[in-house]
Amino acid sequence: MPMDSLRNTQEGGFKIELASPDDVLRLQEIIRACWLDTYPNEAAGITREDIAGRDFFTGDNVEALEYREERMRTMIEDSENEHTWVVKNEKNEIVGFCRLHKSTGNEYAKKVDPYAEIDKIFILKDSRGKGLGKKLMQEAEQWTKGLDIRLEVVAYNDDAINFYRKEGFVPLEKDESIFPPDTRGLPSGKKLPKMEMAKYDIQSIRQRAEQEASMSDWGLSKYAEVLDLNIDEMKGKLVLDIGSGTSEKFAKEASKVEIKVVSISPRAKDDTPSGTPLSVTGRVQEMPFRDNFFDYEVALFSVPYYLPLTKAEYTACFKEVIRTLKSGGKAYFSPVFKNKTVGEGFVPKEFIDEVLSQFSNSVSYTLEKLNPTDQEYRLVLTKKA
Repeated sequence: MPMDSLRNTQEGGFKIELASPDDVLRLQEIIRACWLDTYPNEAAGITREDIAGRDFFTGDNVEALEYREERMRTMIEDSENEHTWVVKNEKNEIVGFCRLHKSTGNEYAKKVDPYAEIDKIFILKDSRGKGLGKKLMQEAEQWTKGLDIRLEVVAYNDDAINFYRKEGFVPLEKDESIFPPDTRGLPSGKKLPKMEMAKYDIQSIRQRAEQEASMSDWGLSKYAEVLDLNIDEMKGKLVLDIGSGTSEKFAKEASKVEIKVVSISPRAKDDTPSGTPLSVTGRVQEMPFRDNFFDYEVALFSVPYYLPLTKAEYTACFKEVIRTLKSGGKAYFSPVFKNKTVGEGFVPKEFIDEVLSQFSNSVSYTLEKLNPTDQEYRLVLTKKA
């Protein structure tokens, strides 16, 4: 076990340490108390009796207690792939805990990259609001460095969802190849509605995306068709091609109709021969261009398609695009709602709107469906004068 996972941390009268087998019964008590405090929900039709009687998870019969004790003990003892941290108060009482396990990604019907899953994170009601969940999350992230983190959360548990959002998690469409549907019903016959969320390790996912990116080696006509470009208006203007392919087909064809193109991608080469379109190595999140530089910016199957699906990455992308556009300039992106980093998963429109709302004083934007039969859209940003 790595030494950094063995340390205790203490702050404000609370301390965090790895769980031991002796903690199992207390952890069971916390699970039951938190379920009963959190999950009865009148609007969802979930009663306290539903939660109290939920088979092996919160039931208080001997069989349920024995099952939970054995399951928790196994989890704690598997220190290589499972970690459980407890948080203790000044009386040395456990008031919360977090459990993660690491997955190779090969055990499901659809192969995914290795990741970590938060199986449980609970803080007793009287100890909430003290930053303990955040401290537990920091311990978890240190142990899972280099891995994406996934979790499931009950869809009406707004406090938990808001906490995860603040910690950088984003909601995803539920992927049953990773989180199979819960077949265990409640005594009333209802089931807890759940949603999936993920937090991505930015550096590793950037590297994976850049390695997997096909790079859009399409020509001028394809760009014009998908992005709905007005080629005549672009003549004599300076255009940035974000995520261009290695052959820079778009830039070369555009130069023949008097459109000046600069190409940027992580795999571009800066040593551009004289007389050919300029190519720059870089990422859209950190562009090496001055403010108010380009008349147009275009991105076809590059960004946001290959961006890590986090608010911070999308924000950095659009912030740089807006910064480098001239007043009145336009930026075109497609596809918008598909995202390769989540296996062709769809990005909620609300996520795009939330990111772009930060720049409402600087840009206006439109979202246009490419055709009525699929979910592909183009996004057009216009920088305000």
